[in-house]
Amino acid sequence: MVQLICEKGHRFEKSSSCRTCPTCERQRLKNLLPGLAAPAKRALLAHGIEQYSDVVNSQNPKLPSGME
Repeated sequence: MVQLICEKGHRFEKSSSCRTCPTCERQRLKNLLPGLAAPAKRALLAHGIEQYSDVVNSQNPKLPSGME
């Protein structure tokens, strides 16, 4: 395990090459797309959808595979 410190000062350990701070990621997910479960938020974020308006205002309102 490697101990890391993110730019906000959170200390965390990682065994993989991923450098994402778990504390920052939890805060980010909590503030985005309120009311959705974390797995659904991550799926939408992976497709660039960060707000409900991103879906509403989309010219191509396709949902990611498996989200129908």
